[in-house]
Amino acid sequence: MEAAHLGDPARPGIRAGGYRGHADVPARPVSHPFIPPLHPSKVNQERQPLNDLADILNREFCTRPAGGCVMVGGARVPISDCRFHEIPATDNPGTVACVDGGSSILMDTPAFSITLNRLFCSVFRGRERLESPAVPAEQFLSLLLRRSGGLKFMLFPYGGHPEVLPDADVLDGAAAGASPGGREGMRDLLSLPRVLGEWKTARAATRRLSPGDCLVVDGSLSMGGHTRREHAGTVLEEARTRNVVLCGLSKTTGLCLDSGWPLLDYLRDRYSDRRITPWYVDIGRPPANPRAGDVHTMVVMLHGATDWLYRLDMDAVTRSEIGPEGVGDVLASLAANSSDALLPGYPYGLSHADRYARVRNGEGTVLAGRLTDLLGSAPRRFAYLNTQHDYLNEVAG
Repeated sequence: MEAAHLGDPARPGIRAGGYRGHADVPARPVSHPFIPPLHPSKVNQERQPLNDLADILNREFCTRPAGGCVMVGGARVPISDCRFHEIPATDNPGTVACVDGGSSILMDTPAFSITLNRLFCSVFRGRERLESPAVPAEQFLSLLLRRSGGLKFMLFPYGGHPEVLPDADVLDGAAAGASPGGREGMRDLLSLPRVLGEWKTARAATRRLSPGDCLVVDGSLSMGGHTRREHAGTVLEEARTRNVVLCGLSKTTGLCLDSGWPLLDYLRDRYSDRRITPWYVDIGRPPANPRAGDVHTMVVMLHGATDWLYRLDMDAVTRSEIGPEGVGDVLASLAANSSDALLPGYPYGLSHADRYARVRNGEGTVLAGRLTDLLGSAPRRFAYLNTQHDYLNEVAG
């Protein structure tokens, strides 16, 4: 029998939109209820809600405010020129260790979820990568089993470095409050092994660094739930004991002025004439806040040829001990590592760690396929239960 062609209106039983219909339903072109026809006389009318929305945003953000305050940890911090500082140049940068992790969900079924996790630490001095101190890199699979009595994690490491692997008991404790059948918060739970592994890798790096060295983690020091904050606090105490400067660099931040204007855009525009040398704006230390953590926040521009600004958190106790001169030395070491031609202004150590910790789409697909071949009939069927949405997107185009 000749194969029917999807979307061919001449063949009954095949809907024009690409869906196979009933044999007794003739195929016919169907207009989309939400995508307006591209007819010049109807475009303005059909796009009216879009125009109204754009008009509101254009009115709200038509002119950059002359000044204002930023909300940090529930406190209003005024932004003034006295907070602006140039980062000094250095011919003798300090050692900077950068930690990052990556993960990819290989299978997500109602009965179990499997995630591939990677942890990596890069150590640099200026533009030179250092082979020592060597921090173990790790790759491991995390299995989350769903039971009526609760959730249980199991870990399957490739390298077997317990120093950087998260503790299964801690993971089970974090999962105890989650609902086995609920989907809310499940993505955060699946990423928890990787996040806790990042903090354990950071702790391992701290133990190998010398006093005055800098440890940078990807992301803010003040985000996350109780378990994440607990692990971050452990690294914080270890870094203080060993006089290592702990920082967190965030590529994005929700910090805004009280007018609603994003802080990074405001500062980039306000100091656009100061781009010859790297600089930072000292936002400060928020009041005591268990969720914010004990951090001192800055906004940094680490290269004169970049348009990118970043939020930088530093341990507030260490920041107070080393003073402005010590802060300048730490940021000078970061700036010396931020002259990559492809992404000036971003520490190459973090780019390098991201490169090796990242799980690319093709890798996850191949590994999931190999795992599927090893599974029995029941787990293999489970693996397809949550793929209907992806298949619908594929057929619908």
